[in-house]
Amino acid sequence: MKWITRILFGILIVTITGACQQQRHSNDPIVDRPPRKVAGIDPAGLPELLTYPDDDRDVEKRFAAVMIGITRELSGIEALNDKVIADRSPAVRAACAWAIGEIADPSGIEPLERTLRDASAAVRAAAVEALGRYDDPNALSILAKLSESGKGPLAMAALRSIAWKDTPTRHQLLSKIEPGDPHRFVAPGQPFSQAVGKIWYVDAASGNDNANGSEDAPFQSIGRAITELRAGAGDRIYASSGKAALPFRESVDIPADRSGTSGAPTVIAAWPGKSPPVLDGAKAESPDTPFLEDGIHISASFVRVNGFTVRHYKDSGIDIDGGTGCVVSNCVVQKCDRHGIFLYYAPASAIVNADVSQCNFQGISIRTSPKAAVLGGRSTGNGIDGLLFLWDSDDALVDNFTASGNQRGIGFIRGSHGGRIFRSKLTGNVADIGIEADCSAELIDTMVGNHP
Repeated sequence: MKWITRILFGILIVTITGACQQQRHSNDPIVDRPPRKVAGIDPAGLPELLTYPDDDRDVEKRFAAVMIGITRELSGIEALNDKVIADRSPAVRAACAWAIGEIADPSGIEPLERTLRDASAAVRAAAVEALGRYDDPNALSILAKLSESGKGPLAMAALRSIAWKDTPTRHQLLSKIEPGDPHRFVAPGQPFSQAVGKIWYVDAASGNDNANGSEDAPFQSIGRAITELRAGAGDRIYASSGKAALPFRESVDIPADRSGTSGAPTVIAAWPGKSPPVLDGAKAESPDTPFLEDGIHISASFVRVNGFTVRHYKDSGIDIDGGTGCVVSNCVVQKCDRHGIFLYYAPASAIVNADVSQCNFQGISIRTSPKAAVLGGRSTGNGIDGLLFLWDSDDALVDNFTASGNQRGIGFIRGSHGGRIFRSKLTGNVADIGIEADCSAELIDTMVGNHP
């Protein structure tokens, strides 16, 4: 019996995912949630399976929770409301949260609010998304409070969930949420968390790669400092161009084996109180001609880059390729031959307060990177797009962003769904926004041209 259930679960989850995406990307408001039939499933038996007193049946319980949500079996809401809090399995609790959101019965709001304090980040995120499925003002007010006063990824998820669709109530709530410091969405109070590992120092003007990398004896190249980084240790590099403001003429590579964690990211940042670091891909004798490929190339996960000026690279100024949960903040990127900042297979990454200009292709290009966030900043005078989402970069969040003087301000192409752009300004571009037929995005409190 158990193996049959597992096979059914595997087959159905593909069908379920497609159905949910189709519904999610519809612009039609959900007025009610009528029951749905699924061939071969008896909805009446699902609550009993979910509450079966056997700790070895987590897969079956998760299957039951998902199917209660898919069929919108109202008789299962009591079991869902109990199990979303009490079940020992985080996977089951997350499935229950999702199902509660599908049914959207008012009785589920209080259990979901309690679930926001769950020990599992995945369960908390599922609860936030489920609350966003409600059109009930009580559920939306919980999200509004969390998005305005909360910190970290959960606050960002709350903002996404309110903007899931544009209704008068949601629009009014969003317009009242003060932008605040966008860093609060990616880390508690700071562009990166407090130091937990070692710090290595780099000075382009007075450093020496044979030194020990301390504050009193810094390295000269960033590449040398990267060799000292330890995976998962929360190490950081502080870099400065020194008193002479001498640029680093190197390509910086942070490989996957230097990854951080969500609580202890690997950090490469401007040295506090020193001349900011400048990375320049041109040769000194040809200062306006890009020579090196990428400025900062990251294939690691949970890396945070803060406070760099990057210019004159043949490909991208900052390129995150394959890393999850990375953050680029307070960086200036200029005059690169292709992209200023490029996210490629870099899900759940964020670009905060970037100033990108005069790149030949995109200022910011986000490809196959779902749940990316662009918070604050601007992209101006680029050859094609100020900001581009392509190849299934779903669930993008853009807030307080300015795009001007580009061929296209913001584009959604090649199947990128569910974008939310609000409190932004798209003006002075040849085309301010472009959304292909197989994509979807909502603009809320956003100025396009001269029209709010």
